[in-house]
Amino acid sequence: MKHRVLYYALGLSALLLLAPVLSPQHPVPENNFLEEFPATPIPEGLSTYEHIIRHAAGNTGWDWRLIAAIIYHESRFHNEAHSSKGATGLMQIRSSRYSQDTLLIPAVNISIGTEYLKKLGKMFPAASREDSLKFALAAYNLGDGNIRKLIAQADSAGLDPTYWELVAHMLPEGHHTPSYVNDVLRTYDSYCSRLPR
Repeated sequence: MKHRVLYYALGLSALLLLAPVLSPQHPVPENNFLEEFPATPIPEGLSTYEHIIRHAAGNTGWDWRLIAAIIYHESRFHNEAHSSKGATGLMQIRSSRYSQDTLLIPAVNISIGTEYLKKLGKMFPAASREDSLKFALAAYNLGDGNIRKLIAQADSAGLDPTYWELVAHMLPEGHHTPSYVNDVLRTYDSYCSRLPR
């Protein structure tokens, strides 16, 4: 009994000491935003490829955490990932220029993916940097030719084709690309709050 009381007292003391650490620094929003959009888990595979992602991102000017968010949504950091459409590796690259074995080399795959993103980031006139990023992500998911067609359709419909949200209205209802763009950006925000630049 004496030992049980001692353990209880020690446990209570530890809880009291940790209380400031465990209590939230900021009040939880009333709409419970964090439950509605829980933080994207940081996969174990991220640490395996972080140095490659950082290097490739540094060469293109993109935040490495954004590249990591794209990789999470493309392959969940599974280097051996293959899609039914022939995309391969971490960033799900399709290329007739490289063999499947070459595309499974992480540094090659990530380098090709980030270079393509850099090209996409300059390809579409956009109303803001945020819209430019959304266009690039949409084109990464759907293909730059398809995004150009959507921009032309939006323009023909009298919509401002420099705003992604307006161009996205040209897609059929329930199309996966707007969700992809939002999911990548949400994961990116989550990584920014938890991973050092």
